[in-house]
Amino acid sequence: MWANKIESIPFHEFMNRRKSDADFFILNLQREVKNNPQQALKLKKSLSQALTVFTSILSLTHPALATNGLPAEIDAALLKIQLICLGLSAGLAVICLMLAGIFKIFGLTSKAHTWTWDIVKGLIQVLVAPVVVGIIVSTGRILLKPFSGYIPF
Repeated sequence: MWANKIESIPFHEFMNRRKSDADFFILNLQREVKNNPQQALKLKKSLSQALTVFTSILSLTHPALATNGLPAEIDAALLKIQLICLGLSAGLAVICLMLAGIFKIFGLTSKAHTWTWDIVKGLIQVLVAPVVVGIIVSTGRILLKPFSGYIPF
């Protein structure tokens, strides 16, 4: 059905279209910035913040930071505990969502809606928690590394 609508164009024509799209975007951006100087300041500030973040990421990527300071046995045990907790929370979320559906059947729509959103938010929190804690621990290690009294774990 949709295969008949695909047009075949040469590569150089495709690249010329992309270049003209980029030129159009840049010209529009220049026109907007000239018309509104406050927007220029906001754009400059956001670009400088983005540049700062990108340079800090590049400066912190070092092969020595890729090592894990935990022994293999502790790391494996923590991974098993995380996987068990994630599996239990996913299973419990499914069961609770089914209960929320039963509430809808019995006419308790507002309670079912509240339960559904609470369950979804809780599941997202459980899924994101290991990543957030890992980022916090890594950041703490990086910040405390220069101090002589810091003993890495």
